[in-house]
Amino acid sequence: MLEHFREGDELYVWRLNRLGRSLKNIIDLVLSLSGKGVIIKGLVDGVDTSTINGSTIS
Repeated sequence: MLEHFREGDELYVWRLNRLGRSLKNIIDLVLSLSGKGVIIKGLVDGVDTSTINGSTIS
């Protein structure tokens, strides 16, 4: 699935911790996807990498 994301695609997750098994894995994944221009939105925790506040992770 991760290989098929393109710039402008959006990934919705229930909680950000559902993306990986460890904090390092989640951070690496979010940075990688954000670098490709993929928007990540966490429904419960309010994460949204398309906003100025959400993009500060990268």
